[in-house]
Amino acid sequence: MSRVLALVWSGLWSLLTLLLGWGWYAYYWRHRHCFNEMGICFVDPVVLHQQTAEVMLILFVPCLAFTLLGLWVASRSGDFRKRP
Repeated sequence: MSRVLALVWSGLWSLLTLLLGWGWYAYYWRHRHCFNEMGICFVDPVVLHQQTAEVMLILFVPCLAFTLLGLWVASRSGDFRKRP
């Protein structure tokens, strides 16, 4: 049962990780050449701020860590392994 919970945990965090990674790519990486010295990019009709990318990366790292933690717990709590 703990393996299933760990996989569900990991799946939910991986969805959030993918969402944040896509947001970072869409709102920063594609437009990284147009940011001025104040960290603002004017893409018609949207104004992008460099701080948005920093916040997305700050949230991305713990989400990725929780995903990997869930996968690690799932691999350690398998029913297929004999316990001594």
